[in-house]
Amino acid sequence: ISCYLYFTGDVVSQAKVRFTDFPTSIRAYLWSAISLFFILWIAEMLLQMLLRGNPNVGLILLAIDLFVYVLMPSFEVIYQRGTNGGMETLQRSFKFLQENWIEWFVPHLPIVGALIFWRRELAALVSGNWWMFLVVGAALHVLMVFRGHLYKVLDGSSHRQRMFKYRNAASPE
Repeated sequence: ISCYLYFTGDVVSQAKVRFTDFPTSIRAYLWSAISLFFILWIAEMLLQMLLRGNPNVGLILLAIDLFVYVLMPSFEVIYQRGTNGGMETLQRSFKFLQENWIEWFVPHLPIVGALIFWRRELAALVSGNWWMFLVVGAALHVLMVFRGHLYKVLDGSSHRQRMFKYRNAASPE
């Protein structure tokens, strides 16, 4: 995950991706990713214990996983903001969502809908065919690069600042 985030960050920032960066990429975000996944694992374990008797526990955990892994910009916060801890990553992700929830969620709604609607079909396709695994992986990479660019545009600016910037860029002088 650290390598993937490192090279995705290079793609988003339009830096050259070099094979010689591989040893650096392993260490770059390793502990940030581990601490984030550890916190999410603890939270999931606590939820499983609290919801033990609930017949919809699987659906509830799926909804939480979709929110955390698809809708939250936690991976983008790690490689663009350089957060070190899992709690810091989650705090910055929630702060970002508070400020930019409409602009972030609207492009993700079709993706979440497709994942919910076709989750069983996607799992069957990927598990049976290695070439479908590559196709789904390529689509996931395109999605991650899109998310990186979207986060880069939205982070650090308000809706009003972006409107002013793009209105002035679009108007003829």
